[in-house]
Amino acid sequence: MSKESREEFKKEVADITKKINDLSCLSSDELEILEVSAKSLAYSVRNSLENFHIKHIKEEHMKELNTIIRNSIFTHLVMLSKANKGDKVCAETLQTNQKILPPYWEKCQMI
Repeated sequence: MSKESREEFKKEVADITKKINDLSCLSSDELEILEVSAKSLAYSVRNSLENFHIKHIKEEHMKELNTIIRNSIFTHLVMLSKANKGDKVCAETLQTNQKILPPYWEKCQMI
């Protein structure tokens, strides 16, 4: 990839990120619901990781991992909400994410 292509790609990614991060179409009540939902889901993920954490992840890394998980879930929930309101960038991003899921991932199961 040429330097010009890389710069163009970076600009395109920055533009998409800016559009995704624009929360003006969501009310403060909607954002609060999404945030509480993200925290609740992240707490569930965190609890599910507890045994793995004890065996493999140092305590000082867990704070950062918890933040990454929580913010990733929040971002995804916001994109779902915005896509449902007609945001084409969020809808396309979610569709792309679904297309690139690794084919070797197992079906989801209750734990």
